[in-house]
Amino acid sequence: MNEPTHSAALFRWLNDATCGLPANIAGAVRAEFESHYLDAVEAHCLEGLPPDEAARAALSELGDAAVVDAELRATYPSRTRLVTAMLACILYPLALMLTSWTEATFGAYSAQMVIDAVSVVVIVYALATFISLLGFDTARLSRPAALVIAGLVLNMFDRQIFFLIFHQLPLTGPNDAVFWNTGSALPFLLNLVFIGSDILTSLAVLWLGLRMLRLPERLFGLQRPAAYLLLAAAVIGMAVVGALLLSDMSLAGLFSTLGYAAVTIELAVMILVFYRAAFRPSGVPLKAA
Repeated sequence: MNEPTHSAALFRWLNDATCGLPANIAGAVRAEFESHYLDAVEAHCLEGLPPDEAARAALSELGDAAVVDAELRATYPSRTRLVTAMLACILYPLALMLTSWTEATFGAYSAQMVIDAVSVVVIVYALATFISLLGFDTARLSRPAALVIAGLVLNMFDRQIFFLIFHQLPLTGPNDAVFWNTGSALPFLLNLVFIGSDILTSLAVLWLGLRMLRLPERLFGLQRPAAYLLLAAAVIGMAVVGALLLSDMSLAGLFSTLGYAAVTIELAVMILVFYRAAFRPSGVPLKAA
């Protein structure tokens, strides 16, 4: 039997069914549908249908392209979400640049709380969008990504609660030295939650970065650099925890600054990924691992 060929009708169907998707997701989805189509054509030919009729039957079994497009838009990130994620990523360095103004307006600790809240919202939203762009490999990253998000959110709420109750940040004491305050059970417990959530986040980021390195390249050659940045952020995060456990606030501040830099670069890479995914034509072949 002759190898079935791709008809112009199939390509039109694929274009219509994936027109609302970003480029790399569209490429993966198109490959899946093409595989189903070819399997169906072969099966119909084995049943005795002429090649043309087999191709038409296989195409009809794919369903209405508009309906499929709507279902895919509900499953995968749209171009609108990618643009929103790009704008969200810009908020992170903007919040850092406005630190002096925020401190002068709201006070040092209050400013830190505002920056923390903005940072966590941006990172969670950007990370979830970034991972969803990996398409059919998303399931392999869902657990480490969920742990990263859980650690970030837990850490933020712990800091907020600590500040509201004691009007200072966790582990800080006189002259901003590391201070466990063991004289009371509640601050000691909140400090443990703070350290524990930092460790959880760092280990989860390490796991996520290692997983991303093992996946096929789908993000325009930027997936591997993003993974390396995650690994760097994980190491820096553990260094911050170590400095705090050693009661060295100056060293913790140094590593925290490096962490802010790593996250900023990571978000810059994500912005480039979101831009290319949103606007690169879906017919362009994707880089393979």
